[in-house]
Amino acid sequence: MRLTIEDASRGLQSGRFTSVALTKAYLARITETEEFHAVLQVNPDALDMARQLDEERFRSGARGYVDLRHRPQTLFAGAELTVGG
Repeated sequence: MRLTIEDASRGLQSGRFTSVALTKAYLARITETEEFHAVLQVNPDALDMARQLDEERFRSGARGYVDLRHRPQTLFAGAELTVGG
């Protein structure tokens, strides 16, 4: 699946996939492209943070529009992610 920023926002809001699934997809993509040294550091707590956000979304609903545009562009440029719930 080719995932745009808008697709990611809508997918999270609609429950099509979780923050954990999205984070795992990005971590896998980072691993696949390590040879390019595009990502210098990954937060070791990323999956725990994603789990917390999923729990919050389950309890309280979505916070609103998820704006992913502030993320480093190198994670999105030409990336194709497979995201599963």
